[in-house]
Amino acid sequence: MAFPLAMDAQIRPSTAGARRAVFSPKTGDARMDKHLQEIDRYGMEEFAAFKKELASKFSGSRREIGRIYPKDKIEPGDHFIEPGDHFKPGEDLGDLLARPGDAYYACALSSVTGKPAGTIINSFAKNQDWGVITRDLGIKPGSKEFETLQGIVLGGIGKVSGKTVGTTPPARPVRQR
Repeated sequence: MAFPLAMDAQIRPSTAGARRAVFSPKTGDARMDKHLQEIDRYGMEEFAAFKKELASKFSGSRREIGRIYPKDKIEPGDHFIEPGDHFKPGEDLGDLLARPGDAYYACALSSVTGKPAGTIINSFAKNQDWGVITRDLGIKPGSKEFETLQGIVLGGIGKVSGKTVGTTPPARPVRQR
């Protein structure tokens, strides 16, 4: 399968400059979804730093990340995988890019399953349901693998590292008088 993710503009209408207002990963886990939204926002705003940190965090996927993101900045006219894109099996995806949140999740899945991130993101491009893809890869909610995946996703990257997105903050200690 050809990399980077892409599709011939003659097959698919141009979505030049189009970006989803709200990134919705639909992993089946609200906390991971919220955190991936933060990761996506960071990646869209600071793409070069995001790509470098992605390669550093997922060093086993460094070559795959280079194939998914062959350039170091998002430019006007770049096309992103969007809901409603339909692909035929084996179809060349041309210059279509994965959103940063999707790429991060694909790399997280890759680190848990050992499957190449590029293969996982191509599966996403065709299916666009991370919950289904996660289950198809044998990761079921509540399993040890799912907990590992949650840890990777909630661990974050860059400015999103260590945030507790979607969780209740710890209670403040009561002051003694």
